Amino acid sequence: MIKKYVKLILFFSSYAPLFLIFSIKNSFDSNAINLILIVVSIFSIIVLWVFIYSYTKIESDYINIEEVNPRDGEATSYIVTYIIPFLSMDLTTFEDKSSLLILFLVLGIIYINSNMIYINPLLNLAGYHIFETKDKSGNTLILISRSKFISAGNRIKAIKISSNVYLEED
Repeated sequence: MIKKYVKLILFFSSYAPLFLIFSIKNSFDSNAINLILIVVSIFSIIVLWVFIYSYTKIESDYINIEEVNPRDGEATSYIVTYIIPFLSMDLTTFEDKSSLLILFLVLGIIYINSNMIYINPLLNLAGYHIFETKDKSGNTLILISRSKFISAGNRIKAIKISSNVYLEED
């Protein structure tokens, strides 16, 4: 079962591009904050790939897919948050910086506690696709796969990374 700290890393990696945008735009008028944003972005991206690579070494199970629905569109919900740096937000005031920090804290808590680890634009950029599936028992499972299309009736070899989230073995 996935640990909370891994979910935290996955959360930060999902926002790594946004943190890089903030840094490039020098949104906080601080070289120290820009450096922290770059380091957090790079570190979380590296940890994401280490996580995916290390999970491929774990024993996998077969899942019998009875129903399947593509869910790649859920990652686009993150785009709304990515638009923030391009709005006319004055991040030089304490109030605006505090508001943005609170927004990210709330998003982080929701992301970690609601098992949304599969919603990560970096996974999409790396060629992974998200599917909501049902197995023979009627359990709803999230499948992260490099396959663009999965049909009902398939038997897929996958690694369990969370209570109902599976990573298809390549």
